[in-house]
Amino acid sequence: MRAINPRIGIIAEQHLKGHLLATTLREQGYDIAFNGSPGRLLEAWWEQDIDLWLVDLHDVSVWQNILDALCDKVTVPVLYSDGPAPTQGSIEHKRWVRRLLMKVSDFVGLPNPAAALAAQADPVALSPLTLPASLKPTRPDVLTHVWSLGASLGGPAAVKLFLDRLPQDTPVAFLLIQHIDAPFVESLASVLCRNSHFECEVAQPGAKLRHGKVLIAPTEQALDFSADGEVLATNKPWRGPYAPNINQAFSTVCGKVKAEHGIIMFSGMGDDGAQAVSELANQGIPIWAQSPQTCAMSSQVDEVIKTGCVSLEAAPEYLASHLLEHLARQNNINH
Repeated sequence: MRAINPRIGIIAEQHLKGHLLATTLREQGYDIAFNGSPGRLLEAWWEQDIDLWLVDLHDVSVWQNILDALCDKVTVPVLYSDGPAPTQGSIEHKRWVRRLLMKVSDFVGLPNPAAALAAQADPVALSPLTLPASLKPTRPDVLTHVWSLGASLGGPAAVKLFLDRLPQDTPVAFLLIQHIDAPFVESLASVLCRNSHFECEVAQPGAKLRHGKVLIAPTEQALDFSADGEVLATNKPWRGPYAPNINQAFSTVCGKVKAEHGIIMFSGMGDDGAQAVSELANQGIPIWAQSPQTCAMSSQVDEVIKTGCVSLEAAPEYLASHLLEHLARQNNINH
């Protein structure tokens, strides 16, 4: 993927359908370079810096000359929309969105998730939950709970909603393993914890897992940790096709860091993470997942659920409340 977001040109005969396509893609971080009817398309647009044309025409025969010109003069992919969009909010609509995002990403890759977060207006804020009375703030040097978060396409928005819902002094350190290109990691760290009580930073050697902080896995080298949660240099790339690799990071942090661990899988494409969770669940580590119907792309969550290891599925804001309840129960058991 390029260092800037893929630019999409939308040719839609119906204004509402064009608006829906543009909104859906823009919410995931894609740039919309053109959105209009075929009649508005001037020849100069063939020369614009556009990575993919998305075409949605009700009557192809009326606009055959436009399609012929499009195929003759552009060298980038042309993708045809697959029929009318179902009613928004329905299960069919969510499936339609997932198909659209999968097709677009197959041609032009994934957008910058940090830009998608920054561009979105903050949703109507849900007040942070109240910290249970049994969960008292811990000393900065005491690491008791580490939860690892796996995410890909659509994940950052879900993770942000989850973090925004957690109250100040939540006694957890988070490690986020987000499929992302290297140029975008720092910008993701700068916007992910906006409006939350957490600090975010990229997990470079010398950084430490600590309560109130979110470490974001880097892409350049695989992670290793000391027993007390300090990030160690490896000077080795991530194994396999993903950088960062969710399977590898889950196994490493749970195996190396002395703390109570948990796993949450958020929205994403592919199956990264499914391999590691079976072994970790056998060690008694809770495996949770964002509910598939709330995911922008659920294939990554679906694959983890198929392992039979997921003990809780919920929307991001409810995952936050369940986490507080889980921590309170653990605290009562330990005391």
